[in-house]
Amino acid sequence: MLLEVLRECKQPEFPPEPVPTRVAAKVLGVEQSTVINRMESGELDIGLVFRSKPTKRGQASRRSTYISPKKLYELTGFVWKGDKQ
Repeated sequence: MLLEVLRECKQPEFPPEPVPTRVAAKVLGVEQSTVINRMESGELDIGLVFRSKPTKRGQASRRSTYISPKKLYELTGFVWKGDKQ
């Protein structure tokens, strides 16, 4: 019986591109920096944060993000359909 219910529950299709940080921040009701900081600390499991190596000239390292459309959906119910949304 449970297997039948699970088969009937169909998840939406997700685009291959990641959700922009600005969109995730709007959906979550926080600033973009909060999304990135919480992802980096492990408090928000919706994707990955990549930190570049600092340059030799003393510049700070940069952070890039990958936010999974599926993980954001599972957390919030928001369906990201891509930039053409």
